[in-house]
Amino acid sequence: MRNAIDVARRTRVVPPHATRPLIAVVFEGLSEDQKQLPTVLLFDAEGSQLFERVCEQPEYYLARAEASLLREHAAAIAALLGPQAAVVEYGAGAGRQGALLLDALSCAHSYVPIDVDATQLARARETIRERRQALRIHPLCQDFRQYVALPSSPARRSARSARSRSSPC
Repeated sequence: MRNAIDVARRTRVVPPHATRPLIAVVFEGLSEDQKQLPTVLLFDAEGSQLFERVCEQPEYYLARAEASLLREHAAAIAALLGPQAAVVEYGAGAGRQGALLLDALSCAHSYVPIDVDATQLARARETIRERRQALRIHPLCQDFRQYVALPSSPARRSARSARSRSSPC
């Protein structure tokens, strides 16, 4: 079975709402009977920092519960994924959850953090780069509520040549 990153077509990364003017998105949402704006509009650098602070509050248990579950089951997930897995993290934020899984994977192929905030993606890249300097990192600044085309990955060694190497990776 081929890896999704290897078979995905390379596409131009389009920032959220780049194809429609912001005023059109706002006008459409506020013209509805039940007024609404897409939450993606809140996640700029300042909004992301605010969300990070919300996640640290005792009342907001979701981030802690998610991290706890991932720490508890990361080894089992890594065993299922096997060597040379590509980790794609939707809503990566600063990459903390991705780092937990990558720590359990001894030979990950690549990491694709996806987030609407470029500042957060830079933090995610740094978080992972500090832990795994040789790992291929392909950040995508996109609204993942839309179709996401994964980037083409640098060519991987064939399974035959990988088996012939002395390294387990």
